[in-house]
Amino acid sequence: MGNKKVVMIGCDPRSPGGMSSVVETYRLNGLFESGKIVYLSSYNSPNKIKMVSLFVLCYIQLLIMLVKGSVSIVHVHSASKGSFWRKYLLLKLSSKFNAKTIFHLHSGEFTAFYQRQKKFLQLKIIRFIGGVDLTIVLTPFWKKELEAIVPNANIKILFNPVDMLKTSDVREENTLLFLGRLRKEKGVYELLEACKQLNDDCIDFRLKLAGDGDIEYYKQHCIDLGIAARVDVLGWVSGKAKDHAILSSDIYVLPSYFEGLPIGILEAMINKLAVVATPVGGIPDVIESSKTGILVEEKNVNELKDALKLMLVNKQLKETIRAQAFLSAKENFETNKILKTLLGFYSELGLIDHEKK
Repeated sequence: MGNKKVVMIGCDPRSPGGMSSVVETYRLNGLFESGKIVYLSSYNSPNKIKMVSLFVLCYIQLLIMLVKGSVSIVHVHSASKGSFWRKYLLLKLSSKFNAKTIFHLHSGEFTAFYQRQKKFLQLKIIRFIGGVDLTIVLTPFWKKELEAIVPNANIKILFNPVDMLKTSDVREENTLLFLGRLRKEKGVYELLEACKQLNDDCIDFRLKLAGDGDIEYYKQHCIDLGIAARVDVLGWVSGKAKDHAILSSDIYVLPSYFEGLPIGILEAMINKLAVVATPVGGIPDVIESSKTGILVEEKNVNELKDALKLMLVNKQLKETIRAQAFLSAKENFETNKILKTLLGFYSELGLIDHEKK
């Protein structure tokens, strides 16, 4: 490979979201330390001016490196909508300079995004994914979804990476944790309604609601439901505050309407929280219901309430699920194993001898 580098592009690792968490995990585990793999941020804020400015800067930085001939591969992390089209431009540019291209899809909405496009845009998407050297998806479900759209694409699976946290936080019994964006599509309304029913049934619990979004609205909604005394609305948490939220809880709940492969579920599993979630996107690929978690139908408040109640009152079941989920996470999602697989992908494209890295 000589002095050529792999250029990885995605969200600013300090920004909220699953993609940024993945990249930050790569960074903390030394992926960029050798200098052979460099990272460029293409997005850090929904503010239009900041968004465009950072993307233009990223585009120029990449172009300069390509012109100098110092790039062997461009590996982009992408969601849907605007994120997809920004990464489309970056990989199209890269292919003009004969750099190898990797499209790494994280979105839980990609199939719906594709189906909403006009026919000529769908053809653009098909030609793009069929033309990149490698498409990475998060689970077998997403491999099947993309193969249905682009049968000739080179698609491989790479789970999101997670590590077990090492702190002295004390786990608080019967504490539920929601960690994600506070929005309707994440099932927050159903979660709060289920908590109201648990409260009405005099079930002992506490909910930590952690995420960005309309925080004041959800605080008021908890008051309206009569459960404000049982809910801590934490807002977005990161760093030590996020670690504390995970390690001081014992049940992780994500009743989302769609997902790619939520990093929060993997973090919960490897840190021995019992998981209650919906069988959407790649979640059923990592959670076997009643063994490594409990899966409930999306938008179904009664099923969600019953699953949470079962976890709260049946401590033996909760402990069994925790233990089995932990073993699964250690085997499949630990960061060192994920990075070895990723470097193997690079090696297969003739770019890095990952055994020598």
